[in-house]
Amino acid sequence: GEDDAQQLLLGPITCAVSPRGELYIGGIRDSGWGGANNLGTLLRLRYQADQIPCGIAEINILKQGFRLHFTKPVNRSKAEMVGNYLIESYTRLSTPQYGGTDARRRKESVAEIRVAEDGLSVDLQLIGELRKGFVYEFTLENLTADAAIFFPAAGYYTANRIPVEGATTSNRPEPLLQGIRKGRLPQLPTDLAITWSSK
Repeated sequence: GEDDAQQLLLGPITCAVSPRGELYIGGIRDSGWGGANNLGTLLRLRYQADQIPCGIAEINILKQGFRLHFTKPVNRSKAEMVGNYLIESYTRLSTPQYGGTDARRRKESVAEIRVAEDGLSVDLQLIGELRKGFVYEFTLENLTADAAIFFPAAGYYTANRIPVEGATTSNRPEPLLQGIRKGRLPQLPTDLAITWSSK
């Protein structure tokens, strides 16, 4: 049930995506500090194409902006409205304190929007030069035609490299995204939940 799933997700410390698109999450519920036993879980989440809502699937960087890919087609007229995108960039300063604070945060302005014919992606050209090494934070309004669930509506991209004209760089392999869109990833019969102990 839902309560069991929440218990399995307590204390996640690592995750990985398999070549088939399954998400594995490993966690520790009892850290074992002070000589106690380590208790943990390994949870596998299956991809189910028919249950994925419309939302941000992937973000690519362009020379003058970004390309946002969606899990399902968005409403073209909504996607063409500048007011439906909030984009901010910032960096983090390394300090002895845990975490650190945002620095040099600024709101980015969109100069041009190009929506793909199939509604599965949108190119956002920004005003001004992109800042290398900065995190770009995207918050989108609901871009669906019928006000259906739009999730995820937020995404992040760290601009470690600014591509040359016409090139893009991706945060994950394009074949996986294509498989997700077409629902071709294998469906497994059951979720995998393993609980382990270091006794």
